[in-house]
Amino acid sequence: MNDSIYLCIKGVKINQIPEFYKKFKRISENKIYKYHYKGILFNYFLTSCSLLIMTTSSKILGKNDIKESDVDEFVEKLKSIILEIVDIDIKKIKLNVCRFDYKVDVPMEDKERHEMFNLLNKHKMRYRYIRMRKIYQTSIHLANHSSSRNINIYDKGVESGIPEFENVVRLELQIKHRGIIRLLNKEEKPRDIYYYWGKEAMEELFFKYFEGFLYTGTYYKLGQAIKIIEKSSYTRTLKKGLISFVSIVNKNGMLGAERFFSYNTIRKYEKLLDNINVNPITIEDDAEINEMENLLKRARRIAEEKYFK
Repeated sequence: MNDSIYLCIKGVKINQIPEFYKKFKRISENKIYKYHYKGILFNYFLTSCSLLIMTTSSKILGKNDIKESDVDEFVEKLKSIILEIVDIDIKKIKLNVCRFDYKVDVPMEDKERHEMFNLLNKHKMRYRYIRMRKIYQTSIHLANHSSSRNINIYDKGVESGIPEFENVVRLELQIKHRGIIRLLNKEEKPRDIYYYWGKEAMEELFFKYFEGFLYTGTYYKLGQAIKIIEKSSYTRTLKKGLISFVSIVNKNGMLGAERFFSYNTIRKYEKLLDNINVNPITIEDDAEINEMENLLKRARRIAEEKYFK
């Protein structure tokens, strides 16, 4: 459900941190100090008297499968650790969210997982101010130094080397500090751990965000996708355009399609294909797999079954 979580406490005086200079090490000329303790990286900003708390839900809770109902335990354990470092009134602690990473782990067999990454590397190279950094066999990463969000989709077993994550594809969205502040100022989303941890926020900030990148349609072989288009109720002209579109995307990816179709035409065709449950990204006709369920639909189902019940 979630992974990395950064929170900030403002108004923490240095004399409220016992043995500060024994524990915290200076890491910057701008008077920034750090301290690792019980799965948390504390960064103290002397100039602003702010304490940044960087951790993951799994480190605090001691498990990988995090549920919506775990938020109270997370907050309680986190505050308990904070009180071991800072002499502060626990009732007055306000934890402001500075970064929040959502994730869903999707089990996938070898053959299917290999095909999934072939398909993912044909998706958009640029999406909402972020862009594909590099193309890897077992991962894709879209990021930008100044962006508010990053996308990571990767083979968690390969990345971690942990047997527990073998045959798992992780779908991850990082909402960075810039994004948290934008959501606060423009959409009045509170910087509250309980808001970001909830099902409603994950649906809006994670699943809805991914729809424009992963789409909602099934991955079909190109030939099967063309048959579905031909059987649709669309006009002959639209069918011809859609068939040309999926054929070019199959051969050249979405980046290649941008050389043949305008932005508005691509948006139009994406929507029309979603309406008939066809993903614009299609499987090669000579592949062993005939069709695959949409990755985002899988993630939604897993979230409902594992995180929100």
